Amino acid sequence: MLSTLDIVVIVAYLLALLWMGYKVSKRVNSADDLFTASNEVPWWMSGISAYMTMFSSGTFVIWGGIAFKYGFVAVSICMTHGLAALITGYFISARWRALGVSSAGEFVRIRFGNTATDAFTWLNLLSRIIGVSVSIYAMAVLLTALIEIPIGSLFSDGNGKLSVQWGVIIVGIVVVGYTVLGGLWAVLLTDILQFIVLIAVTSITVPLLFSHMGGISAALGSLPTEHFNWTTVDYPFLFLAGWTTLISLKIGGEWAFVQRSICVRTPNDAKKANLLFGTVYLITPIFWMLPPLLYAGINSDAAQGQAYILAVSSVLPVGLSGVMLAAMFSATASMADSEINVFSGAITETYKRIKQNASQKDLVRVGRIFTSLLGIAIIGLCLLIPKLGGVERLVLSGVSLLVGPMIMPVVWSLLSRRISLSAFWIVIAISFSASFILKYVLPGSIDSQGFVAQIAQWVDANKNLSEQVSGLLIPFITLSILEIRGRTKDTTDKGWLAVEAFRKEHGMSMNTRFTGSLPTDYSNYTLIGGFIIAIACFMTLITLFASTDKLIVFVFAAGLLLIGVPIFRKGKRSSNL
Repeated sequence: MLSTLDIVVIVAYLLALLWMGYKVSKRVNSADDLFTASNEVPWWMSGISAYMTMFSSGTFVIWGGIAFKYGFVAVSICMTHGLAALITGYFISARWRALGVSSAGEFVRIRFGNTATDAFTWLNLLSRIIGVSVSIYAMAVLLTALIEIPIGSLFSDGNGKLSVQWGVIIVGIVVVGYTVLGGLWAVLLTDILQFIVLIAVTSITVPLLFSHMGGISAALGSLPTEHFNWTTVDYPFLFLAGWTTLISLKIGGEWAFVQRSICVRTPNDAKKANLLFGTVYLITPIFWMLPPLLYAGINSDAAQGQAYILAVSSVLPVGLSGVMLAAMFSATASMADSEINVFSGAITETYKRIKQNASQKDLVRVGRIFTSLLGIAIIGLCLLIPKLGGVERLVLSGVSLLVGPMIMPVVWSLLSRRISLSAFWIVIAISFSASFILKYVLPGSIDSQGFVAQIAQWVDANKNLSEQVSGLLIPFITLSILEIRGRTKDTTDKGWLAVEAFRKEHGMSMNTRFTGSLPTDYSNYTLIGGFIIAIACFMTLITLFASTDKLIVFVFAAGLLLIGVPIFRKGKRSSNL
């Protein structure tokens, strides 16, 4: 259970996020400020933000659960995210910035027209609302499992714990609140702070777990031998290859990630941001999947989805459990606020198209209203999630079945002049039909005879691979046929010509470079450095309450001070020049 100090830490952290949103709200004077940060974001900030956008409480519940149950295969899966970001960085991200568009939605409108934009916006919006709702609900479950509330209280679930419904409402309001206030600047800055918290606390958790288990050799020796396999029957190499492709499409075409490429200053910065994202994501999974993986050697009977929080709470001193829960909240908030900001921007763009004489002040106001409405919709769906089940299956199926049909045509059309609006609809129609057959028709044929029954049995035995066939291979084959057909006829879609005309007027060369600093850089350093110093001071304070492992906590606090003080001083010194 959480101590009083842990609860104080969590409340203080949530208030700090809202304060951050208020602080950067002063930068928001236009719709560009709200949704693209006026393309003034440093590449390193965009890269870390993209890294955090890939996180959510689902990372701890789903991948952490897989690490607990299967072992190092969870590290393999997470490392594919890093490889995917590197692929996207080399081939796609710079193209987005060079176009000069303000969002992926604007590109779709220029490339395919208003009808496709509206359809694509609402399809993606529905998909991401589900994803964000799952993440916020998972975070609420983690939060409520550790907070005791007197039975009979309005906030109690009847068993002496905070009710999940109130947990959802609290988490949802905080996430939506600072996104409404600060827009993309709030999202980016809190991503950096959340990254720091996550890394700092996990850095303490891993050595504490090894110490608790009697050392590295004893800890690893307590694990089942199959935990050291990097692939399993359920997650073979073919699954990892397909998953890498799906995540490459997700990073290259999903709107929240596209925004990370658009908000920077130059195409070269967009490329560097994704390369940083990929490099860090290749290195860190082995590090932050260790807690649930090692916990299998402590309590192999624990609930799979709770392994991560049980692992860290079993070794962290009083107060730091609250910090870790705050870090988990951070991961969820990062993903959720990114999605909310991007899609409220897309809807605002539609409003701007309808009301062309709207002022920037009107667009900011409307953008904040749409952000609030999306947040309310997400909170409402979260409250309905208890009627649904299988979060792990839901996430795997959602990515496998939806990312390919919705994102692949957009990424392909970014690179090819032959993909037309009709191709967009053909891919969606064929892929969604195949997915419907896979999920609802074939299961009824398992007990029959013949070829269809054999396919149904293979699908049932290989759920992960079969969903990738429907969501990845079929869209790829369809687009390949349409591409070959276009090459045979040597056609150039009119949407491609429209994009090229837009790029010449609003875009920039792929080789454009930016040198120097902007005023916002200095305030970023001050805010980030100050937050690191605050975390370091708090960790030092924790040593006064800890009965054991004081030295480890103090060493990491000192390390954070060595990082935070120079960053803070740089911001203060530079702002006075």
